[in-house]
Amino acid sequence: MTNFRKLAIFVEENYIKYINTLHNLFEDGFMEAYRTANNKKRRRVLPYLQAIHRRGYYATLVEHTPLSPANLAECIGAHFGEARDKYPVAVLRTPSKVQGVDLRVVEYTLEDHPAVADMRLLMDYCVPHIDLHENNCLTDTQALEVAEFLSINDPHYASFLLELAVWMKMLSKVPSLYVQRMQLSKKSVDILGQSDEDLLRDIIDAAVQMTAWGLGNSIPMPEHIFTESFVRSLLTHPLETDEIFARVFEVMGYDIDDLLEIGNMPVPDGMSPDHFGVDMELLSGTFVMGIVLDRFFFTPFGHFLRLIRPLYALPFAFSEEVKDYINVCEDPEEAFVAFFAPCSSYTLTDLGLEVLGIAKNKENYFDASELQFENMKDTIFVDDESLKTFVEMATFLSPLAFGGKLPRLIYTFRVRLEADNSVWMHLHVPDNFTLAELYDEITHYFELKNNDDYSFFHDKIENRFAEYPSAKRAAKSKNPKPPADDSHLHELDFEHMNHLILAAYNQNSLFAKEPPTIRLQLERLSEKPPEPGEMYPQPGRMSKNMRLKNIY
Repeated sequence: MTNFRKLAIFVEENYIKYINTLHNLFEDGFMEAYRTANNKKRRRVLPYLQAIHRRGYYATLVEHTPLSPANLAECIGAHFGEARDKYPVAVLRTPSKVQGVDLRVVEYTLEDHPAVADMRLLMDYCVPHIDLHENNCLTDTQALEVAEFLSINDPHYASFLLELAVWMKMLSKVPSLYVQRMQLSKKSVDILGQSDEDLLRDIIDAAVQMTAWGLGNSIPMPEHIFTESFVRSLLTHPLETDEIFARVFEVMGYDIDDLLEIGNMPVPDGMSPDHFGVDMELLSGTFVMGIVLDRFFFTPFGHFLRLIRPLYALPFAFSEEVKDYINVCEDPEEAFVAFFAPCSSYTLTDLGLEVLGIAKNKENYFDASELQFENMKDTIFVDDESLKTFVEMATFLSPLAFGGKLPRLIYTFRVRLEADNSVWMHLHVPDNFTLAELYDEITHYFELKNNDDYSFFHDKIENRFAEYPSAKRAAKSKNPKPPADDSHLHELDFEHMNHLILAAYNQNSLFAKEPPTIRLQLERLSEKPPEPGEMYPQPGRMSKNMRLKNIY
């Protein structure tokens, strides 16, 4: 055996070793959740193992970092000189006893793409004919059966390929009673007779068309927004998911911040939410839009075709997620929706760049080799326990990496002058801010005297039992209360009370007989992960009167 051959085997063995170490995080998380689940119901989730693996594979291990298994797997491959378009696929070990989750590695290239081979296998399954659901799709039983012999054993993937085949007119209807019987069309012979690369490009083109149709028909909009050009633009110029939402509403003449503001407004007594009309309908549609975007865009072009690499900003919570999946899998229709949720962002893969003919840049591509596996392989990736310890410690220590200033979430507050509700602004604040730091920001934007003489009340009224005084006032209090300096926003119970009152005392000159108290009303409107590269706190929208009064 030549030295070159020995080196090749060494590289392959080490690559698989580290990929398996990474995979074991998923296996351990899934098996622990499975073993502690309801014995009578838990087997329902087994056919959807691939869907669960997809969610875990693209979720970050440490929140708001690029350390997802998908990125780390590519980083490992780049380090050992392996093809960048190799992907781990989870396979259930001994399904009858459910003893573990094995791993196989599948390569996706332009010349040899698994979706092409899977499409040909699916067409063989349809010979001499197939009786479909009345909506020209696989029945639940068929989807599970077909998934067993595909590269990804996922019923969602089987259904996706069948929908593509129908869209590409590879199947034609056979006259029959009481069933939707289909057989291979004459056109299918020419389509399947193409080279693998040409067939893949046809599949991708059909997927773009089907995505445009699916988005347009699944999201009720008064204007046709989801065109093929829009879908192709999303592929060639990746956007943050929040930006996709914002652009969709912008085309329709809506500001998404305005819609969120409406959604967080309390409904006055005696008034129906319908009073807000189409705005509330659009707001309620954002949840549906997120699921539909994943169903028709992120998952097909990400997990099925591997043209994009999604990233979920939060870790995958195995115990809670698997438990929820088990509960919904009793109803196949609910199960089909339950596994879809929009990612936080996405970038193109090497295959995506090649297929679309695009040069990579910082906006459309994440170079996983920048994670520098050389610095991790002899420490973090020494064994399973080392990697688990790293993830646990990084999760705990990440907020401390920047002096405690790295937030989990960004809260958006609407801050109003109590004496004049037309003077207001939105303020985006890290959840690890103290109330004292929030006070400093408010004094700046509303030009108050920063005299350390104030109190917050976590209520709609000045409830002394919900008071957080400044250090100055706390020192004078006979009854100790939690001081604003030590009270972080994430510690407050915003789940049950989204309002705060800030009473700023002694706010005019020292010569005034009765120094006034200026009160501000605060309402937490939303929470979301911090935007990459953004500095917080930062101001958001503000009222016309706030600008006219030149308070900002």
